Amino acid sequence: MKPIIFSTYMVRKILSGEKTQTRRVVKPQPEVVKMGLSFRFIKHCHNQICHPDEFPKIAARYAPYKPGDVLWVRETWNFHPTEGYCFKVCNNGQVFCDDGSAKWRPSIYMPRSAARIFLKVTSVRVERVRDISINDCIKEGIENVHGFRSEIRNWYSEFWDSLNAKRGYSWESNPWCFVISFEIVNHEEVVNHEMA
Repeated sequence: MKPIIFSTYMVRKILSGEKTQTRRVVKPQPEVVKMGLSFRFIKHCHNQICHPDEFPKIAARYAPYKPGDVLWVRETWNFHPTEGYCFKVCNNGQVFCDDGSAKWRPSIYMPRSAARIFLKVTSVRVERVRDISINDCIKEGIENVHGFRSEIRNWYSEFWDSLNAKRGYSWESNPWCFVISFEIVNHEEVVNHEMA
């Protein structure tokens, strides 16, 4: 079982069933190491060199998550002396309302014992971020708020940049990504997975 971090907004989308896919940047990004009149090669993980057409299939082998993996979600959390673990997003998907006295802790520090959301990876593939389809934008949790499907990719690109541009992986730079599809699993399935 492996951890995966999601923002408060995306936790809401997972709990509501609207988010069933996530994209994570391939690190390091592949680099062209040789170019000729008709050939170019890409260098990637473990110094493996391949033709660009083969890259997505080969890179998928190095994905941080594989089909069948169960992931526990790290989210913004707190610990209450009498109520135990609390989360910024309630079980019904609404953001927790507090009087400002709650000291929310970053998701990166959430312990495994606090996990309440578990996801089973159903598929993994590799593609460039700008190759995302409108249907995949919706699976990423992007809402079709105004009924303009043509705008969904633009909204996703803005969301992508809000998370990744400052890290050097902007929409414009079109980085390669692992496309991870998942489904929520219940605690009983997690226990069975751990015992297998």
